[in-house]
Amino acid sequence: MLNTEPSLVTFVKDNKYSAFIFHLDHKNLFSWAIQNVLDMGQSFGHNKHHVDESVMLNPAEFNRDLDKQNDSGVTTDMLRSIIVVQHLWNVLVANGYAVEYMRYSGLSTELAELMELLSVDIPFNSELQLDSTQNLMDTAKNSQYVKTSDLPHTFDRKQRHDTCDHCADSTQPGAVAEPGDSMLCSSVNVKTASTPSAIAASSCGSEGLQIDSRTKQDSVILDVKTFMEEKNIPQGKGKFDKNIDIVEVTVNGHPSRHFKQMVLLESQLKSFTEMGLLSAKVDLLWRMVSVPARHRSQLHLTIGPVISKNTCDEKEESSANDIFQSRYRQMEDASVMKHGDDVYHGSGWEDTIMSLTVASIKFEFLHLTCRNALKIDSSGGDTRLGSFVMYNYARLSTLFTHFQEAVDDGTYPPLPAVEEVDFSTLKGEGEWSLLYDYILTFPDVVSDSVEELVSNSGDIHPRIHTHKICNFLIGLSRNISSYYSKTHILGECLPHLFPVMFARLFLMKATHQVMRNAFALMGIKPLTHL
Repeated sequence: MLNTEPSLVTFVKDNKYSAFIFHLDHKNLFSWAIQNVLDMGQSFGHNKHHVDESVMLNPAEFNRDLDKQNDSGVTTDMLRSIIVVQHLWNVLVANGYAVEYMRYSGLSTELAELMELLSVDIPFNSELQLDSTQNLMDTAKNSQYVKTSDLPHTFDRKQRHDTCDHCADSTQPGAVAEPGDSMLCSSVNVKTASTPSAIAASSCGSEGLQIDSRTKQDSVILDVKTFMEEKNIPQGKGKFDKNIDIVEVTVNGHPSRHFKQMVLLESQLKSFTEMGLLSAKVDLLWRMVSVPARHRSQLHLTIGPVISKNTCDEKEESSANDIFQSRYRQMEDASVMKHGDDVYHGSGWEDTIMSLTVASIKFEFLHLTCRNALKIDSSGGDTRLGSFVMYNYARLSTLFTHFQEAVDDGTYPPLPAVEEVDFSTLKGEGEWSLLYDYILTFPDVVSDSVEELVSNSGDIHPRIHTHKICNFLIGLSRNISSYYSKTHILGECLPHLFPVMFARLFLMKATHQVMRNAFALMGIKPLTHL
């Protein structure tokens, strides 16, 4: 960061501990950093380190059969996958990747409405065409790995949890189960296509498929375990789940969802040559029946389950709609307590409450590492993080509005150019913390969110940290709140006070821009007033 501006370092010395001590020109550093933020605007924090690399995000959870979606509704696991995938898209783009979504064959009305509320834009095909992929089906049916041995008639749900590497093996990246917890996980693969293969049924063990005698007769099943052994495909920690043994090509005479996802990959990735995120079984099936697939980088990102604190009964899980309605009521009640009955009658309040609701949900779902289980209180709980951060952003917006009004009525002179401001007046610890801990470090936080997509060690799990931006915003908001409560930024109309006021205003403008850029990465539209 500072290597492009060597003049900002006044001198360097070492101490008796062999550590280097850098002495910086604080006045010019403030000026340079703030000017850089304001010049770059919405692109501040973005980098072009991976400008020649392409990724396709493949949220396989959305490709479930629509009748299943309509029966069970949109689950909280799906809600988490939606939020994580949207954020993943944004941070990949911010790091220079060319990103595309996999296109799917449709989605339920409830899921479409939820994605619209969350401002998630994922393209869908109106109909999935399989006619042109008969050669893939023929390859699968004629494969040497077609499994003919008897399969169990049922697959116990609890057994699946106990045997899934992602869910139960503490050595796996997604292992976060506590005693007594049954873990459901989602996994995303990286290839020039990324995929949070969502919830337990789509990523663990035998995926909970109940196979009766008719299914055995009408299904085409491939022996994945033998394929991985013969092709020396690594298994275990950081690699493929050791418990994956089969993959279904057809179920009751119809293409399985794994096969459908593979067909989409084959058709949409013909011009793609980089990497993508898939579910493990789709990845392996594709390798077994398609030669081009073996030359692509395919990775898997685990997304942990959402666990309700209100019930121990899995059958009583809250839906995504329950969470949304609960958070909306909380934001509405909080607004009424602060502003009275005007909330019910004033214009614009519905949009304000909706914005606060979306922010509270995204902060709640993104503040933890995505591979960990997320415990939520569906009936209420502490959802103040999102509204707290939104409040501090609105606080700064109101500050700038008040300043401009004072300029318009002649109370204050307008802001000078940045190079004319004396930043040596910024001597407080809070001011230095905002610069060194947040403004200067924001580009590194964005870069570190995608620490390593393709591992040199051959791991199939990318080092992606979807919680970093969220926690950065929370920490920044706490610093702003503390600083704002102790510092009177708009002082009296006295000329000798203008230099420090201008310096503080520019520091706040840079901080405001950093917050706006972080909000954009989380897919949140911040409020300019509350």
